[in-house]
Amino acid sequence: MVLRNFRFLLKDKLAGMGHPGYRDTLPEALAELRRKGIGAIVSLDEEGLPDDLVAEHGFIYRHYPIEDFRAPSLQQAQAFVQFVDQQLAEGRAVVAHCWAGIGRTGTMLACYLVHRGQSLAEAERRVARFGGIETREQREFVRRFEESCRGKHSDRSKPDDSLTDETGAPDQDEESPDDFT
Repeated sequence: MVLRNFRFLLKDKLAGMGHPGYRDTLPEALAELRRKGIGAIVSLDEEGLPDDLVAEHGFIYRHYPIEDFRAPSLQQAQAFVQFVDQQLAEGRAVVAHCWAGIGRTGTMLACYLVHRGQSLAEAERRVARFGGIETREQREFVRRFEESCRGKHSDRSKPDDSLTDETGAPDQDEESPDDFT
C-alpha cells in the first residue's frame, strides 16, 4: 500500500503525509504505518481519524483540527511540538497529516524544526519537499512561532544536530524557500 505523500523529515522519527486512507482503506494504511515504525499519529485536518480504530492499531493519537489553508493557533503549535518531543523521548516515531499532506502538515513540521533551533529559512527549505507552507498566513505564523522560540535557543551555538533528513545525513535539498508561498 502506498501512503499518500509519506516522507520522513527526521530519519525514522518524524514524518508527514496526506490523510492515511479513506474509510475502506484506513485499516490497511494504519497497518502500513506500523510497518514503517510509526507509533504516534497527529491529525491536523478538521475531520481527524476514528479514535477507536487508531487505538485498536496501537497508536498514540492527537487531533489538532486546523481549517484548510489556515494557520494553527499558538496553543496548537505548542501542544504539537511538546507532543512530538514526548513521543520521540519515549522512542515512538510520529507522523503528522492533514488532507493532502502539504500546507498544514508543512506548517507544523516547520514549527517543530524552529522549536528545535533551526532558522525559519532552513525549516521552510526542508519542508518544501512536503509541499511546504502553502499560504502567507501559514508562513507568517511560522515566523511568529520562530520569534517565540528564539529565547529558548539562545544558549545553543548551532541547531540541534539530531535534525537530519530521512537518509540520516544533514538535509541537502536544492529547493529554495522562494519556491513556494
